[in-house]
Amino acid sequence: MDDTFRKPPVNAGSNVVCVDFDGTLFPYRPLYELNPPLAGAVEAVRWMKLQGYKVVIFTSRCSTTWCEQSGESLSANLVWVIDRLIENGIPYDDITAEKVPAEFYIDDRAIEFRGDWNEVMTRLKAERRVH
Repeated sequence: MDDTFRKPPVNAGSNVVCVDFDGTLFPYRPLYELNPPLAGAVEAVRWMKLQGYKVVIFTSRCSTTWCEQSGESLSANLVWVIDRLIENGIPYDDITAEKVPAEFYIDDRAIEFRGDWNEVMTRLKAERRVH
């Protein structure tokens, strides 16, 4: 049997919160530009940790696709992200560029699916006009 698509355990993502890096923890800027975290970000992540959540930072800047398209170094990008988190006192348990099992995802570009694809299309159309 091929194990590629086995179901994860039922509790695989319990107590995990995935938090996006760009536009959620920090303003979206060129990678090596130093900017302070967004208002309330540090306190919110610290609160999550105090509540017992495992905090996973996710960022496409640490994906092979991003690095191949931008010509940037995966290891340099990862070190830069880690340094920003440490310098600003943002606790984390892991960093990833992939969607991992989680109870919650916090991302500035997300559109929550609530069982209604018409609502999703309406929101997509509205968001596209804004940008």
